[in-house]
Amino acid sequence: MATSAHRAGAYFRDIKKQGGWRHDRTTQGYIEEASRFEENAAGSLLRTRIKPA
Repeated sequence: MATSAHRAGAYFRDIKKQGGWRHDRTTQGYIEEASRFEENAAGSLLRTRIKPA
């Protein structure tokens, strides 16, 4: 939920409240964990279609 909400532009405080987390760092951890899969070298391979030769 935190990742999807963050991607959709939800406010940090709203994500934190919805998740029931007391600490900012906990909420931020969920958001950062998901972004690791978006911002890596292999991610571009998954997003690119290879054209047949």
